[in-house]
Amino acid sequence: MRWITPGSLTVANASPTASSSIDFLCIGGGGGGGTSRGGGGGGAGEFRQGSVVVSNGTFTVTVGTGGGSETQGGSTSISGLTGVDAAGGGRGGTSGSGSPSSGSGGGGGHAGGNNGGPGQFNNGGSGYDGGNTSNGVFLGGGGGGLDRTPNGTGKSAIESPPLSGPGPYGPGRGGNGGGGITSDLFGVSGGAGGGGGSQGTPGRESDGAGVGGSPGGGNGGRGRIGGYDGSGSSASTFGSGGGGSGDPASTGAGSGYPGVVYIRYRYQ
Repeated sequence: MRWITPGSLTVANASPTASSSIDFLCIGGGGGGGTSRGGGGGGAGEFRQGSVVVSNGTFTVTVGTGGGSETQGGSTSISGLTGVDAAGGGRGGTSGSGSPSSGSGGGGGHAGGNNGGPGQFNNGGSGYDGGNTSNGVFLGGGGGGLDRTPNGTGKSAIESPPLSGPGPYGPGRGGNGGGGITSDLFGVSGGAGGGGGSQGTPGRESDGAGVGGSPGGGNGGRGRIGGYDGSGSSASTFGSGGGGSGDPASTGAGSGYPGVVYIRYRYQ
């Protein structure tokens, strides 16, 4: 059984003498990216799977929503069952830190306290503010993903080397999002972090937006200066985070992807 929207689970005829258990997978909603120039990427929602004993009754299933601009992802839960709740991912930072989360942390924005948010799974990467220096670019950090290896940590913005291409491109690029994970019980993949956005000052345009983690993390946006769209892309797989904006306006961050619930049981 699968829930991508809220619903209920009804258990009947559970064994009165032997344990009745279900296998479950719960993923929280992914965090949204940060807005403004150099917004951080959104973090992935928490991932929980395992087995739990159930009794007769009806259990409410809540599926975490994906976060919009600067919004943490929603939590996923099954009422009355212990140890299955999955928190949403952290939002990407805007001119500051990415938010902490019980899922994965969002990436830091381009300025101020620009550290990535801490997460139970992986942290987001830090942003970088070169806008008031010769670098001339504003860069966001990548959001954390669910991969338990170092691949899951959101990557910090890269200050150098200079980017290739026509025109006076500024150095550096936004941080890439952390990688996701595949459930060994259900074969479902998701939970990647979003990439950080990038935006350059006039004469120092940047095309170095961060790339979303795989699978499903949204890419960061590139600033409108130089003809780029500026909007981060939305996540495309369960629990993954959206990309950060590269637009100097307070719009354009990518949205996180909603969570999901899977249940498997043995008919008795």
